[in-house]
Amino acid sequence: MTLERQRGVTAETEGWVGCPMAEASLPELQGDTEALPCPSILELEELLRAGKFSSNHVDEVWPNLYIGDAATANNRFELWKLGITHVLNAAHGGLYCHGSPDFYGSSVSYMGVPAHDLPDFDISAYFSSAADFIHRALSTPGAKVLVHCVVGVSRSATLVLAYLMLRQQLSLRKAVITVREHRWVFPNRGFLHQLCQLDQQLRESPMSPAAQKELGSPSSNAASQAPRPHMVTESWSVRPVMGLCHFATQALVLLVLLEPLAQVDTQKMIRAQFGDHPRACNSIHFLLLPALPLSHCIQFSQKQHQVCRDRRLEVGSTKYRSEKTIAWARYPHRMDSLQKQDLRRPKIHGAVRVPHYQPPTLASLQRLLWVRRAAMLSHINEVWPNLFLGDAYAARDKYKLTQLGITHIVNVAAGKFQVDTGAKFYRGMPVDYYGIEADDNPFFNLSVYFLPVARYIRTALSVPRGRVLVHCAMGVSRSATVVLAFLMICENMTLVEAIQTVQAHRDICPNSGFLQQLQVLDNRLGRETGRL
Repeated sequence: MTLERQRGVTAETEGWVGCPMAEASLPELQGDTEALPCPSILELEELLRAGKFSSNHVDEVWPNLYIGDAATANNRFELWKLGITHVLNAAHGGLYCHGSPDFYGSSVSYMGVPAHDLPDFDISAYFSSAADFIHRALSTPGAKVLVHCVVGVSRSATLVLAYLMLRQQLSLRKAVITVREHRWVFPNRGFLHQLCQLDQQLRESPMSPAAQKELGSPSSNAASQAPRPHMVTESWSVRPVMGLCHFATQALVLLVLLEPLAQVDTQKMIRAQFGDHPRACNSIHFLLLPALPLSHCIQFSQKQHQVCRDRRLEVGSTKYRSEKTIAWARYPHRMDSLQKQDLRRPKIHGAVRVPHYQPPTLASLQRLLWVRRAAMLSHINEVWPNLFLGDAYAARDKYKLTQLGITHIVNVAAGKFQVDTGAKFYRGMPVDYYGIEADDNPFFNLSVYFLPVARYIRTALSVPRGRVLVHCAMGVSRSATVVLAFLMICENMTLVEAIQTVQAHRDICPNSGFLQQLQVLDNRLGRETGRL
C-alpha cells in the first residue's frame, strides 16, 4: 500500500493520508505524551501487543521507510518493484541474509549491521550510524529504504525505532505507536531495555538535532567507541570476512595483519577450517555471549499449568540403541524422499561411542547449536519422517499444509497475543489441533509438556499417512524444544543426537532455559536407560 505525504516537520513528514491506520494513529500521537514518563519494559510489550498483526514480508512503517524480512531482502526483483534504493541489513553476515555489495549491485546502497537477536547484544552501538544512514537516504529525492533482519520483528524494528527517536524527535512511546500501526514488531527485552535507556537520555539531555546526531547509545563514550558497521557507497577495497562470528572475524583480521611477520597463508587456513563457503556461527534467538545478569529483564507472568502426573517418562525401548538407531543424513533431503531406512545418525567429531554417556554441558550445547547446516531459509522443514518444524507463516498457509498432507498441528505459541490460530482456524480441513500457550522465555517451564506432546506426536505418526507440524512463531526455540523432547523420549536419542538430527535439516536455537530443561530430561532418561 502506498502512503502519501501529508505535511512535514522540516523536510520530513509527520503523518500520512490515504491510510486508515495512519489516520487513526494521528490523534493518539498528537497528545501530550512527552509529559508521560519513560515506559517500562512491560508497558512497551503491552503497546506492541496492541498493534497490528502482520504476516506480510514487508511493510511501509514511515514514508519511504520499510521493515521486512530476509525473504524480501533476498528477492531483488521484489526490491526493484518496490523502488528500494537503500538496504540496511540488521543481520549482516548471517546465513539467511545474502546482503552484500556484489549481491545488490551499484543501484542499491548497502549498510550491514552484524547484530544478533540476543538480549545481551549491544545493538545501541549502531543506533547513531544506522539513523544517519536512514536519514541521508530519505533526504535523497526518490529514495526508499528497506531495513530488514531475518524475520523483520526484532533487530530491524529496533533500529527503525532508534531512527525515529534520534532523527524524527519522537519519544519511544510515540515511535512504537507509529510503527505498530503498520507492522507487528516485537524487539527482544534486551533491545527494549537499550531503547528505554536512549529514551531516558534524550529526555534528560535536550539537544538540537545536530547534537542528537552524535548520540547513538546510552553512553556517549560507548557511542564514540562503537564498532563501525559494514557500509557500502560506491566501491569496496577491503571486504569483510562473510559468514564468521565476531570472534572468528577478529582472529582472522589479526592473521591478515601479522601475515608478513608470521608468514601465515591466511586463505589456506580459512579454507582448511571452513571450506570454500564458511558459514555463520551466530544463532537466531539464543545467548551466544557469556550470560550477563538478567536483572533488567522482567519475567513474563506465567499462568498456572498443570503439572504432569507421570512419575516416569515412557520410552519406546529401555535398551539404549547403538549405531543402528535411525537418524538423519548430514545433508537435507527432499521432503517427499525421506525414509527411515535412508537415515544415519551423525557422529560427534567422528569419535566412537564411549561405554558411559557423558551428559553435555550448557556451553557444549551452545557450541553445537552454533554449527549451521541448513542451506536455505524456509518456513517449514521436515526434520524427521512425517514430522515437520515450522513458523507462524507455515501454520497459516492452508494451501501449503494441504499440499504437504499435514494431519496434525501442534502450536507451541498459542494464545491471543501470539499465534492465535486454534481449531477454528483449520475448520473444514482434516487437521487435528493441539495448542500450548508457551512463552519463549528462559524462565518458562516448558518441561511439563514434554511427555504429553511426545505422546501426541507418537500417536499421530502411528496413524496411516499421519503427518505432524510442530510450530511456534519462528520455529527455532519453543517448537524445536518439544521436537527434541519427542526424539529423546520416543526415539530413545540422547540430547546431542536429537540436536544433530534436527539441525541437519533446520537451524534451531532453544533459549538457555529450555536447554537446561532438556538437560534434566537427558539425565533422567540416561539413568532410566542405563546410559549414566
